[in-house]
Amino acid sequence: MSAGLQSIPLVTGREMQTLNDKAFFTAIIPWSNITVSKISFYVNAAASPVIEVGIYDGLTLLVSNTTTIATAGFQFGTVTLGTPIKLIAGKLYRVGIVDRNKTASTYMENPNYQSPLQWFYTYVAAPPQILPNPIPSYFTNQKPIWFCLY
Repeated sequence: MSAGLQSIPLVTGREMQTLNDKAFFTAIIPWSNITVSKISFYVNAAASPVIEVGIYDGLTLLVSNTTTIATAGFQFGTVTLGTPIKLIAGKLYRVGIVDRNKTASTYMENPNYQSPLQWFYTYVAAPPQILPNPIPSYFTNQKPIWFCLY
């Protein structure tokens, strides 16, 4: 908790966004150095999607891995990175997420925070969709995705 912080909403509901034909990127700035080996997120799964999640330094992909969500419905998904990565305090990174097979999975957004901190890249080709390296283009003013890095 930061000094001077008056209150923080712990539960505010949720909004969902279809992964389908897009890769989404959320900017993060760590408060302290952290070595990340797992990334978790909420997802509403359909048709056993293969979800890829990765960490970018600027527009360059540093590390990523996939997980298959086997159970349909709203749940907590986790990707274990192939190599743990150290993130430096105060440096800008991006976390990317994509549904490899375009199976109409949805992820949870932060419902009450408008910011230009998230970008998405739209795929026009058939699957499989992978996280691009580097990020070739993006759109702004989307809501950021909730990720847990640990």
